[in-house]
Amino acid sequence: MKWLKEYFLVLLIMPICFFSVKGQDIGRPPTKEQMAFDYYQQRNFSKALPIFEELYHTRAGGNYYVYYLQCLIETKDYEKAKKLVESEIKKTPNQSRLQVDLGYVYMVSGNTEKAYKIFETSIENLEKNPQEAASLGTAFRTKNLNEFALKAYQKGREVLKDKDAFQMEIASTYEASGDFPKMTEAFLDVLSSKPEQLNLIQSRLQFYLMQVPEKDNIDYLYKAILDRTQRNPSNLVYAEMLYWFTMMQGDYPEALRVALSLVKRNNEDGGRLMVVARNSLEANDEKTAEEALSYIFEQGPLHPLFLTASVELYQLKYQKLIRGRNNKDESPEVLAEQIEQILAQQGENIRTVELMRILARIYAYMMDHPADALQILERAAALRGLPPETLARINMDMAKIKVYAGQIWDAALIYGRLERDFPNHPIGEEAKLEYARLMYQAGEYNWALLHLEVLRGSVYKPVANDAQELYLFIREGLSADSTGQVLHYFGSSELLNLQKQYDLALLTLDSISMFLGHSWGQDYALLRKARIYKEMNDYTLADSLYSKLVRIFPQSLVADDALAELASMQESLHHPELAYRAYEDLILNYPNSYLVETARKKLQILKNAKTVIH
Repeated sequence: MKWLKEYFLVLLIMPICFFSVKGQDIGRPPTKEQMAFDYYQQRNFSKALPIFEELYHTRAGGNYYVYYLQCLIETKDYEKAKKLVESEIKKTPNQSRLQVDLGYVYMVSGNTEKAYKIFETSIENLEKNPQEAASLGTAFRTKNLNEFALKAYQKGREVLKDKDAFQMEIASTYEASGDFPKMTEAFLDVLSSKPEQLNLIQSRLQFYLMQVPEKDNIDYLYKAILDRTQRNPSNLVYAEMLYWFTMMQGDYPEALRVALSLVKRNNEDGGRLMVVARNSLEANDEKTAEEALSYIFEQGPLHPLFLTASVELYQLKYQKLIRGRNNKDESPEVLAEQIEQILAQQGENIRTVELMRILARIYAYMMDHPADALQILERAAALRGLPPETLARINMDMAKIKVYAGQIWDAALIYGRLERDFPNHPIGEEAKLEYARLMYQAGEYNWALLHLEVLRGSVYKPVANDAQELYLFIREGLSADSTGQVLHYFGSSELLNLQKQYDLALLTLDSISMFLGHSWGQDYALLRKARIYKEMNDYTLADSLYSKLVRIFPQSLVADDALAELASMQESLHHPELAYRAYEDLILNYPNSYLVETARKKLQILKNAKTVIH
């Protein structure tokens, strides 16, 4: 295979490059050695040849033979090459690699019959010294004579009467020849006797599949691993391979099944279940994530990962509440009661502070009890030993709940304090952005622009991107309508949306079309209405509005946002084909969008999901 040949060529050249650079001092004329290796590296063999010839004859022990021989072969001086190899054989007659060199010279000169006879003889000679099979096989492989390398290894096994001898060498030879099925079986054979090679073999297989990502190869590997697992149920190394494969392929339900088996059989703490859960969430497989987290949670408070799993489990359940996809027996009141029971058992402390934050959100946004939510957060903020960043996040939560409760200026004070306390920090930048957004929503456009102007240059990309988008939106709005009336409608609708007054928010956006006709802002109004309907869990209308925006305003500055949000929504609804199409449209039609990088990553996840074998 071409890439493997290039790999071996790099291995050959690496020591040459090192020797050349190491031995050459800047400002001094190059030595003969340096000149020879430089010419060799540049593949200027005719110039390298006489220098290596001189070095070979005058400097014993310099290992110039290999390079001298290669120069003779490359310049087609085969007779001299044969004499060189024969001379070396006389000096060291027991080195099998020299027989391979001699046969190779005959082969490249056109005498294949003679070459093969020498190769076969060298393999038969393993009867006397079977340990030479390793070096003989390596010699064949360096010449890309993989068929003879395999014969050498098999002969060595036969003479040694050891069916497990040279396992890794045989697997590597199949790898070099591009025979994926035989390579796979050989690597799996290695694991039966050398399970400590697990990580190495996984890396080799993964690297191969990255270079040759053919479905036939993926199918074969899965079936081979599954077959070994079923035939050797007591050998956990094959279960580890199955876990690795399913994770690599994004088949998280199957990965969870295997992970649970390994956790129980090895009496593990469940760390790999957390990995499955997090990867599942990234792929929008909430069901598998919840099953993985629930298993740890159900082990009870004595489990070392109980609180970690509890936080991630209830964060997931809260997100399902927001989207209206919670189970009937998991109302906001039920979830709040469950979290409160955990807090009663574990106490309100630094280890449970994240559960307190989730509980506050449930009280504020799902149960409409912002005052109770703020009390929970005040208790959390008063806990001893909180890291400054955690305390800042609690204060950020308070500010957002105050906005929800209509206490806008109290929220602005919190944002201002966080901005001062965390200069040049993501939290400080985020607080400054929220403050600017609040000023815009309150109609204080100059204050908003002043902050956004600075934030556009933020080193934190998400903040910089959002600031740039809002800055351009306000500038465009004021340019189209210097009275600020259109912006007032937008700002008011966003504030109403934050306060979950969805009907009023939509009516306010409708005002832009009803009272202002076809003026600036129609595309932005469609985007904001789509977001509101999505938040209301009316996905059909949201889809319609996102699609309408892209169709009617393809040149809009927010058309890429619409496609990204549509794709993300379809992912969460488990419509991978629709999500894939939207991400693809974003990449193809808006290649300069800052959202393209994320879209590419999402596309890769969706592609992996398509190749999963059930």
